[in-house]
Amino acid sequence: MDSQLQQQLHDLIVETITESFQYIKGLIANERLYGFALHLNKDGRSFYCAANTLDGVTKKFTVKLRSIEDVTDYLWFSSEWDYTDLAFKEYREKLNNFVKQSNLARPNTNIWHDAYFKVVLQALQTCNSKGLFGIGILREKMAVFIDSEDSSMFDVAEKSSKLLNPPYVHDAFLRRFEPHDPQGLTYRLIGELIADY
Repeated sequence: MDSQLQQQLHDLIVETITESFQYIKGLIANERLYGFALHLNKDGRSFYCAANTLDGVTKKFTVKLRSIEDVTDYLWFSSEWDYTDLAFKEYREKLNNFVKQSNLARPNTNIWHDAYFKVVLQALQTCNSKGLFGIGILREKMAVFIDSEDSSMFDVAEKSSKLLNPPYVHDAFLRRFEPHDPQGLTYRLIGELIADY
């Protein structure tokens, strides 16, 4: 991918993520956002943005989530989250059309060496450095990562978290599927949920 195309793609992805995040924040209103994910589709060339709030978890936790495992899964499977930009199509369609017209090479079998994926990751880092996801202590209240439908990309969330989150958040994110670990994000979030009762 030549540098001009790469820059155009980067800028368009930054615009898409920014507009999607603002759209989702409008849906969330005053709820407590704890996670934002860029969810890659199986084609490796498209994505949607998803977010979740503790308030949304509280609603499900009191109604139908029966076990700590249910809560843990719901907290971290972005495909299950309440808030997405799927209804907000303008920017994603613009990006998808640009990708199709650019005739980018097919996705590499190793996503970390794929040019498109690298630009997506750089765009997320740009959004992060601009303060889109918060600054200082407010930034530490939210985990940002890339998720995927593709089971072969099992470690994409962990690797992207390391590049996108403050070290404190990333270390806790790595323990998110260990709900009884006091150093993990799930333990802390469940503590906040219980404190609401």
